Amino acid sequence: MKFKIGVCQPAVTQNRDENIKNAFKSVAAAADMGAKAVLLPEIFTVPYTRRAIRENPEFPEGGLVEEMAALAEKKGIYLFAGTIPEAEGEKRYNTCFVYDPRGNIIGKYRKTHLFDVDLGNLRFTESQLFESGGSPLILDTELGRIGVAVCFDIRFSEYMVALGLKGVELLMVPSAFAIDTGESHWRILTRMRAIDSQAYLAGALSARNNELSYKSYGHSIISDPWGLVIGELDEKEGVLVREIDTGNVGRIREGFPLLKGRRPELYI
Repeated sequence: MKFKIGVCQPAVTQNRDENIKNAFKSVAAAADMGAKAVLLPEIFTVPYTRRAIRENPEFPEGGLVEEMAALAEKKGIYLFAGTIPEAEGEKRYNTCFVYDPRGNIIGKYRKTHLFDVDLGNLRFTESQLFESGGSPLILDTELGRIGVAVCFDIRFSEYMVALGLKGVELLMVPSAFAIDTGESHWRILTRMRAIDSQAYLAGALSARNNELSYKSYGHSIISDPWGLVIGELDEKEGVLVREIDTGNVGRIREGFPLLKGRRPELYI
């Protein structure tokens, strides 16, 4: 099946309402360019800092969650709504809500692998903010079988291969890579995980704002099942729309059967 996907790279500032307005504007632009499935970045509502995330929880009923449903219905798209700091009682999750073109929530994915790193110049302990999710999300849609992963998940090849083994044809990956890790790893990771899973992969990041302490790398991207980059933004605000053909997934998996050729009994 051929259809267009949209990857949004909106600006993020200190102002939550402005950030949501920017994100919605970019979704509408992607839809107006013909995208049938649209992806937003990880934590697009506030800066990616402990304080901002703690002070701006989002709730699974009403508010932003319903506003995103209305947007998906208005534009008639599948909306992979980045991630938001979802509140459930005292717990918080880094959650991607997914909507169908009728505005129904058809799934939500809570980030599984949490970003706990200390690189000296980059320290972040996501497990102090969020609980880890416990299950993958795979959706059978009118556009095909689509899987969701979030940012740090992309570093775990076993997880992405598992999605490919379950027949996923398109991977949607909202992310928040910083400049240092982005420059070193973002492009190669998106290409390799597309190759590993033999699926299309779309990765969305926020535009870079040098006034924030956590600076996004930008460079939202779409890779095909052969690992070729078919579209990429720079660090500035923008929208990326490309046509994909999920028929390529089956052809590549049949002609170059990486997933069939696995020998998991040998892997430790």
